Amino acid sequence: MALLYRDTDRDWQRIGETEPFWGVLTAPEFRKDSLTSDAVEAFYDTGKDYVGWLKGEMEAFCGAPFAPRKALDFGCGVGRLTHAMTAVAEEVIGVDIAPAMLARARERGEAGVRFQTDLPDEAFDWIHSYIVFQHIPAARGMDILRDLLRRLTPDACVTLHFTVGRSDAHRGSTPLARLLQWYDNRTGAGHQVSMHDYDIGELTRTLYAAGINQMNLLPTDHGGHYGVFIIGRRNAKTPSVLT
Repeated sequence: MALLYRDTDRDWQRIGETEPFWGVLTAPEFRKDSLTSDAVEAFYDTGKDYVGWLKGEMEAFCGAPFAPRKALDFGCGVGRLTHAMTAVAEEVIGVDIAPAMLARARERGEAGVRFQTDLPDEAFDWIHSYIVFQHIPAARGMDILRDLLRRLTPDACVTLHFTVGRSDAHRGSTPLARLLQWYDNRTGAGHQVSMHDYDIGELTRTLYAAGINQMNLLPTDHGGHYGVFIIGRRNAKTPSVLT
């Protein structure tokens, strides 16, 4: 029965030790054996493009300039997005459980950013996470989400991504195929990192309970793994029940 409780943290740590860039963006040019300095810069440029798009989405959603003072990037990896977030926030903290990835992130030497393995006991105006929770079993991921939400300032914003379902090609159409998919999700058999789906109702209830009473949900599709990118804003007048 021990196999049914795969250590997904250790999976990610192994990837950080062997393929830190490809583990984030699975394109051949980011493989360790073929990685060039130009490819590394192109890798980080994708983060700048993403944060530029996200800033526009946040300003359209909030109806005002988006300029948080302190931000948290959960599951930051090698800092692809964390470094880019410094163009929006005054201070950014990247958190990841893979020391090897954090070592690569620190090599950039960006001002206004720091990296660590543990969640800081601080308050944040913006909490962000992208293509991270999908690799964490949902029950544990929901506990982490609640822990993150306790760190929000009264008028904070969140930008969070979760997988919520999958195509038949990934799910399987027979009871046996579904059983094998469930086993694969729990053990990671045949994959470097397993994928996990979240319940959209539980996600929105949890966010609302934390005072996130304004939300915009954008659909995502990563090769048949369907998800939602949640843009949310906390209203200081809405009491939190996460106490």
